[in-house]
Amino acid sequence: MQRRTILKSGAAAAGAAALVSGATSANPAAAAKIGMHITPVGNELDSLMQPLVNTAQAQAVMEEYDLAGMLALNPVNVYYLTNTTAIGTKMRWQYPSFATLPRDPNQPTFLVVTSGMLWDIVNGDRWVPDVIPYTGPINAGEYMGDDALPLSVKPKAANRQRVVDEPSPLTAREQRWIDSGKNYQPSPTPEWGLVRAMKESGITKGRVAVDDMRIAHLLNRIGMADDIEFIDGDNLFRRIRYIKSAPEIELMRLAGAKNADAALATARSIEKGMSYFDIERRFGAECALRGSTITFILAGVTLGLLPDAEVVPGKPFLIDAVSNFREYHGDFARTIVLGEPSKTVQLRANAQQAAREATFNTLKPGTRYSDIMKAGFEAYKKAGGNPDTLIVNPHSLGLQHTDQPYSDKNPWRGGEDLVLKKDMVITVDLPFIEVGFGAGHNEDLLLITETGYEVMHSEEQPLVIV
Repeated sequence: MQRRTILKSGAAAAGAAALVSGATSANPAAAAKIGMHITPVGNELDSLMQPLVNTAQAQAVMEEYDLAGMLALNPVNVYYLTNTTAIGTKMRWQYPSFATLPRDPNQPTFLVVTSGMLWDIVNGDRWVPDVIPYTGPINAGEYMGDDALPLSVKPKAANRQRVVDEPSPLTAREQRWIDSGKNYQPSPTPEWGLVRAMKESGITKGRVAVDDMRIAHLLNRIGMADDIEFIDGDNLFRRIRYIKSAPEIELMRLAGAKNADAALATARSIEKGMSYFDIERRFGAECALRGSTITFILAGVTLGLLPDAEVVPGKPFLIDAVSNFREYHGDFARTIVLGEPSKTVQLRANAQQAAREATFNTLKPGTRYSDIMKAGFEAYKKAGGNPDTLIVNPHSLGLQHTDQPYSDKNPWRGGEDLVLKKDMVITVDLPFIEVGFGAGHNEDLLLITETGYEVMHSEEQPLVIV
């Protein structure tokens, strides 16, 4: 998508509407001329030096639903479009950031975010789209009381600058920080920043999908959405995101490998008497050592956790471990037993292995989720397992655990019987749970290829004996 620098000189009139254009990531001199360095400086991960969004899939979805564009408030979708998680998201602000996705591929994508994020953005450790920063209104009092201005009147934006110790030489990074503070025309609030981004993205009328209907409320509140028909876009974003782009696939390979490695290190550290919380803390530490962040881990019989409240030798239990790297998720599960497994435990593990192999044999473009499930149940039963104790659950992963689209035909958000497509990333949950006996699990991160699948981490047998 085309990129334009929108940061303006601090001497510009506060009410100016025109934006500076023509400074692109391919023309650093033009970017430097207006004082904002937005060209990525570099990162050890090439996948972060380009947009994550699957442009072809996005175009297809927007054309199918006749959209002028899409607007994101959900932090998952904002990250997808901008490689950025706003500091306000981490602080749990109500409206920390927005992103635009125009249908016209010649129009730019925008990130609307607090001006405090500019220093992070100009560090250049990743690709980001054009940025519209917001600050706060300096005339907020004029909107209160008997003579209050109507909300359709745009407030005046504050634009406080950072203090620079003039005699001290600035590093190249510090210079980018200072330039970013001096050379932009901020918006006074998040919603007014979004209005500006929509105008620059060409999203001013027609059908617009939003992933959070509060966007419609904000824009209608200030009288800036008269020509727009808002539609619920949560599922439309999912219809784009479940087919992964090349940069996403590379990030998911890393996420999958780090997650599986951390999960196995955790499993092999388990000792008699450990509680669920001991296991959870250990997994969190193992993730941190690998540069990932724990999302969750189950240890025991899924959400019931350990039946004895602690690890008991000889009784099988499952671990189901999920962590994220650069917001992308790995998912990995195995059966754990302390000490030599009994014959019955081994038989259960063998049946689970048969189900695993059977489901994997179905994985290729054109296969339905229901085909995968049928193959797993039949193989488990044939191998001597009780299918009533088994769950076979294929699901997609990415920026969310289960990021696949759901059915639009039901009044609830039920799953679709999806057809596998190239560049989907899925897992197949295969837990068995039998109260009084224990539990086991088997799950791997899988990329669907043109002719089959790829396991996105090193493989390990379903039964881990500690």
